[in-house]
Amino acid sequence: MRFFLAFLLLPLSAVAYMPQFKVSYFKPTLPTSKDFLKISTAEYQVEALFNISGGINAFGSVGMLNNVGGQDGRVFPVTFGAKYVKPMARMVSAYGYAGPRAYYFQLPGEKKYNRAKFSGVVGAGILSFMTKRLCIDSFAEWSSPSKVTGAEFGGWNVGTGFSYIF
Repeated sequence: MRFFLAFLLLPLSAVAYMPQFKVSYFKPTLPTSKDFLKISTAEYQVEALFNISGGINAFGSVGMLNNVGGQDGRVFPVTFGAKYVKPMARMVSAYGYAGPRAYYFQLPGEKKYNRAKFSGVVGAGILSFMTKRLCIDSFAEWSSPSKVTGAEFGGWNVGTGFSYIF
């Protein structure tokens, strides 16, 4: 199951307009999530962007947080939504996005994965193009609370990543 969730979007990335790999700093901002996620941690994401019309895009992303709470727990945020990309200068674009998010998680010592209730996510970022096809993506996002027995997820996520445009 963990490999299925982690690589869900890899085949889609091959046909995506802008496949991305991102590494970010995740900081839970909810009281119960601070108990569950005792430390701030790195989140690794794979994202696929599909151009619909002009600057309007559909996207999907799968992330992975390892070593949750300093233990062997894992969290997989799965997000789908809409992203609007607006060119600001010759080599810089800004974007904003929103969509539903589901958290799949494995508590330390358990073999099965659970899903928290759906929540929402909003974010914004800047794409800085290094070449015509390669860019650096700096972003910040906030996800709303998502509760399930034993854990509550949500909070700020700030990071950067690389994109390749086909």
